Amino acid sequence: MKKALSILMAVALVATFSFFTASTTIAVTADQTTNVSGETLFENLDFGTYEIVVSKPGFYSKTTTATVVATESGKDAIVNVELVPITKGKVVIGDGIKDENGTPVYDADVTVNGGTDLDNLTEGTHTVVIEKDGYYTEEIEIEIVFIEGEEIYEIDITLRKITDGTATITVTNGLSPVNAVTVTINGTSIATDSEGKAVFNNLPVGTHEVSAYKDGFLTGTGSVTVIAKDGQNNPSATIALTEITNGSGSLKVIVKDSGGNPIGGASVRVKLND
Repeated sequence: MKKALSILMAVALVATFSFFTASTTIAVTADQTTNVSGETLFENLDFGTYEIVVSKPGFYSKTTTATVVATESGKDAIVNVELVPITKGKVVIGDGIKDENGTPVYDADVTVNGGTDLDNLTEGTHTVVIEKDGYYTEEIEIEIVFIEGEEIYEIDITLRKITDGTATITVTNGLSPVNAVTVTINGTSIATDSEGKAVFNNLPVGTHEVSAYKDGFLTGTGSVTVIAKDGQNNPSATIALTEITNGSGSLKVIVKDSGGNPIGGASVRVKLND
């Protein structure tokens, strides 16, 4: 004798049911969708116990069982199923936060949309920011969807260490930029451009001494610090040179023959041109 099993939803939803026998060997499998009243009726079922799986996007799935037994005609087995809506999503850091070598990075700050709550996210797009001193900041966009299994967004994060930076040195005469100034940092010299700037790439983290030289000016000095923090590893500094307007200097004249041998006793006259 066959019987019918009526499924009633606690709320009026359209849900899909996966319907199985509870035995190890599945003899009956059926899928149906509830009507606008949240109901669906499975007819002509063999007697026995059935597993019922109810699911719908936006809700957590629910699994229950029901037993179809011999009863009077017209008395169907009725199962009430209540689905719980998915109302929040969350971000989970999968394998933790690591550096480029796979070494764990501890105590990094993780925020979503500027806040620290990772467990109560609305459906839609969110911005995740991971920050830690000594590393470049990572920012990613995620999409939270209220579908079971997709409301939890798992991310794997790799932070890159800050080991160097770029320094921009500007040389002026106190009022305007000075070009063709030789600027030296750590033994590397670069001439300033028309804007009085010299750019040094790949400077290690730390403080570096800077010198600036050009004929007609007193040598200028300063320092620049590359900090191991995102946004602070590209410093700039300005050096103002003082122009030499008076005073005296020296001039050495060396006299040799065509073979490169010094010639002593040669008369040398120096005259200042007007």
